[in-house]
Amino acid sequence: MTITSQSRRRVALPLLLASALVGAAGCATGQEDQQRADRPGPDRTRTHSGAGRQSTSKAPTPNLPVRFVATPGIAVSPAAKAQLLASAKRFAVSLTRWLYGDRDSLTVAGVTATVRRRLDTAPPFIPDDQRNTSQGRVQMLEVALQATRSGIVTVTINDLRTSYRVPANFERRGGRWLIVSLGEEGD
Repeated sequence: MTITSQSRRRVALPLLLASALVGAAGCATGQEDQQRADRPGPDRTRTHSGAGRQSTSKAPTPNLPVRFVATPGIAVSPAAKAQLLASAKRFAVSLTRWLYGDRDSLTVAGVTATVRRRLDTAPPFIPDDQRNTSQGRVQMLEVALQATRSGIVTVTINDLRTSYRVPANFERRGGRWLIVSLGEEGD
């Protein structure tokens, strides 16, 4: 069977149009997210006293796909689960904004002082040409409750070049869910 140039055009044109529509939709969503993030206001950010950094912990979290699993036999109240998922979303969004944004003026929400120091001294690698671009987006969030007060959250981040996962350990301390370590490290 021979493929003619006319039949190639019939197949290529719909594919080209579909990819253009998907690309345009993605750009529009990214622009809206960026415009929302750029709007000033006390309800969007807060400055930590003395640190001079803004936290995105008060920023609205986008509708992220979240996968929640718990070890068999482990249960938390619906209120504690809702608080855990909200904390995990704030962490994921603020981490991504910090990685791809202005690291000097932003901070990552819901982390211990130890994790904050580690991020300041040895942050995950982001190529220079992608920093301060807001190209990174949280693609998915996985929360695995391993005990009633601890577990692992995995943030899947997608940028224009790749997709990667950032695992972090969390614990409930002082009535709050906090990230206590990143990656494979222990606290």
